[in-house]
Amino acid sequence: MTEHLLSINLLIALIGLLGIALTKREKGNLIKTIAAIVTGLQFWTIVEILFNFNPMDTALQFSERINWIPAFRIDYYLGVDGINLVFLIVTSLLIFLSVIISWNKREPLKEYFILLMILDIGLNGIFIAINLFLFLIFLGVTFFAIYLIIGFSNIRGSVNSVNRFGIPFLISYIFILLGVLLLYKSNNLHTLNLTELTVGNAISHSKQMVISIILLIGFAILIPLFPFHSWLIPLIKNGPKEVSLLILGIVTKVGLYGLVRIIAPVMPFATNSLTLALGIWGLVNIIYGAICALGSDDSNQILGYFTLQQLGFFLIGFATLGENSNISIAVTGLSGSLLIVISHSCLATLLLIIFKNIRAENQNVARPSLPNIAIVTLTLLAGIGMPGFLDFFARFLILLSAFQTQRLLILAIISLLGIFLNFAIYLKLFKKLVFSQQTRDSAKRLDSNEVFASVSLLIVLILCGIFPSFLLNIIQPGITRLLEMFSTAIAL
Repeated sequence: MTEHLLSINLLIALIGLLGIALTKREKGNLIKTIAAIVTGLQFWTIVEILFNFNPMDTALQFSERINWIPAFRIDYYLGVDGINLVFLIVTSLLIFLSVIISWNKREPLKEYFILLMILDIGLNGIFIAINLFLFLIFLGVTFFAIYLIIGFSNIRGSVNSVNRFGIPFLISYIFILLGVLLLYKSNNLHTLNLTELTVGNAISHSKQMVISIILLIGFAILIPLFPFHSWLIPLIKNGPKEVSLLILGIVTKVGLYGLVRIIAPVMPFATNSLTLALGIWGLVNIIYGAICALGSDDSNQILGYFTLQQLGFFLIGFATLGENSNISIAVTGLSGSLLIVISHSCLATLLLIIFKNIRAENQNVARPSLPNIAIVTLTLLAGIGMPGFLDFFARFLILLSAFQTQRLLILAIISLLGIFLNFAIYLKLFKKLVFSQQTRDSAKRLDSNEVFASVSLLIVLILCGIFPSFLLNIIQPGITRLLEMFSTAIAL
């Protein structure tokens, strides 16, 4: 049974899609119930994979491989290791919580949940596809679904949000498609299976550099990184919280996944040459995001710039890949980067839940009843990076590795400024959200579904922050294997 869990995960979403499509529009509660059961079962499959996962086995686990199009060496090839398991956990959790948060959603209800199931298939498929042809298919499915979700949720007629997202995403897809096509044409194995492309130098050094830059642009737009972030803030501002949750919490992580899963292992020479530039790029995002957030009073802008800052730390951790002389440093840095993925997804969702209760006319947030005060306070403490929360440990690992790397030492020192600015931002938010008389008088309370989702995410942040070794035991063997292959390829 366990050897087919990945396909079962996709099949569950497909059955849910058909079930919702066949349900009459008037039966809104049944539609929501089907969506909740389907996403709950998918979360169970990922938990089952997690508890049956062997951290000491660095090879792909739960793999499924079927010759699909033999003429072009295209396989139906799925598998997980410690790296993509992180992304699967985040995806399954947030999609389930998005259903809970969307429980009071009004029309178009049926269309929304149909598209959510399609998006579910696309995102899960992206993170388990070992063949890049499959990756492109699932990425296209994701683009199609999220674009239509934004359109159907566009109640206020903010067409600009749809276009501002759709056009950058299309450009991103074109760059990624071009990069994958060049990968297929350039590698001497004529394959798109990642397990084969990561063995030795399948692509010449000069071609690696060209292809990696093309792919990097595509993923940078999707993440998004400065200066490709212009679509993010309008989307947060105009889109409903369940839509913004899916994009901020999951879709943006596709770009990060592309860096770790495709660019680094397949093109090690180019990655090694670009690590310092990526570290500088990360620092720019940290400082720029912090300064812009500090200078803004708009909660949507603050959340957008917070995303830039967090993902900037990911790049600094990723940049430690260039430290080939000491693999342990790179293991530490990349571990921190993957923990940032979980931390940012949870924090961004929590902040969305809080900020989306703002009344446009007065910028007030969650009336400070006891549960609301607790949620707001813990969220802000987690965002500051207080010890005991996952964000603190993730950034600690990243900075620890960067401080041990001569090339990144200056970047690590300057990035501390970003942390201090982040602290100032959250103090400002805390004063506004908790102590403002205007907030107490007229803000909207969090409903029971929002409280459930918030508490669930806070539990994740606290448990992972206090007991990070559970995640590290899963992540680090896969990272170590990646880095060993990376160092070997560089030495060739």
